[in-house]
Amino acid sequence: MKYFHPLLSFLLLVLATVSCQGPAMISAPQSISFAYDGTQETISITVNRDWSISSSESWCTVSPQSGISSDEPVTITVRCQANSTYDERKAQLTIMTDEISHRITVTQAQRDAVLSEESVLRADGKAQDLTIHAEANVEFNVTVLDGKDWIKPAGTKGLSKKDVNIHIEENRSGAVREGSVQLSRDKASTYVQVRQAPWHDALDKTTPGLYGVKGNDYLYRAGASQISHGQASGTSFFRILTPDPPMAISVDGISEKTTITDALPLNVRLVAGEDGVIYQSAVPATVLRESDSLVWFQLSGNVCLIVKK
Repeated sequence: MKYFHPLLSFLLLVLATVSCQGPAMISAPQSISFAYDGTQETISITVNRDWSISSSESWCTVSPQSGISSDEPVTITVRCQANSTYDERKAQLTIMTDEISHRITVTQAQRDAVLSEESVLRADGKAQDLTIHAEANVEFNVTVLDGKDWIKPAGTKGLSKKDVNIHIEENRSGAVREGSVQLSRDKASTYVQVRQAPWHDALDKTTPGLYGVKGNDYLYRAGASQISHGQASGTSFFRILTPDPPMAISVDGISEKTTITDALPLNVRLVAGEDGVIYQSAVPATVLRESDSLVWFQLSGNVCLIVKK
């Protein structure tokens, strides 16, 4: 009777077991994709060895994380947190056994973004083109929501960073008007308000003074009258003196920090003859235009006041 050493018997048993299992194999997908808003998906894997699975990124998790050898498929749940960034991101799932490994690439879409550098566009009353400086990681639509009769989209330029051009018509309404433009793609959108001051024929003038509706001199202008400027209590004042007839007009409360379409009350005083002040009132004024040195105001009666800053 032959004698078998116990160790030899054990090795033969291991070899027989491995031979029954066959070569180590992992059956699993190569990749999986997710939307940006965070969700979960399931995948099926089959591993004929004891196994474990791990993720390279904290925003992507798996369950269960390990299992035993089997010829039957196992369901793995993969969860991704919402992607709050504006870039696509990836994670690697690695299935490991003592002999082999398998990687699954997880790709999560970026959060769609349509942004604008401006929330408000301001313009004087002339017909002109304006530019919305937009930044987006998707193609988007340009829609005029309010002001369709005077705001017209004029196209975009570029791919990821787009300049949106719009055209606005001349504003002869005599008042500030407002419109809005939407840049949108599915759930991503932004809004830009368009504010346009009214047109006045005196906007072509660069000499301080008071001008009438048609841009003609309204009695007072530099050269024909004595005009002075000054500062008091943080605001500017504007003085006009005319010898014939003897009259003085004083406008106070002109802020140095003005923006087109702003409305502010100006204190207007009219002094004439021997009786002194004959008119004094807070007159609503709208900023029609501004430059480095001048501001154009529309006063009541559609009078334009041009003053130095």
